[in-house]
Amino acid sequence: MITLNPSVSLDEAVDQYFIRYRYGGFPVIDGGKFLGFLTLKEVKNVPREDWGRVRVSEAYVPHEKRWEISPDSDATKALELMIKEDKGRIVVDCSNVEG
Repeated sequence: MITLNPSVSLDEAVDQYFIRYRYGGFPVIDGGKFLGFLTLKEVKNVPREDWGRVRVSEAYVPHEKRWEISPDSDATKALELMIKEDKGRIVVDCSNVEG
């Protein structure tokens, strides 16, 4: 899984992640802890001339529990949640799954 560190500048995030991998968003992880997502939508909200000084930590959307589904949820439930919450990405919480 490709993740972003919150200390990375938006310039670096765009050059080294969005352009390189061509994904529309990345999970933001700090010390193994999931913090949220940074998508192109958040990047576009920051003026281009500020990308060098603005860090991912200042632009990402912090995760909220309501944007999670369980692994046994069907795709329809996931899609409904994404539409209801206006999210392009949600989290599948596997913390209670044995394996």
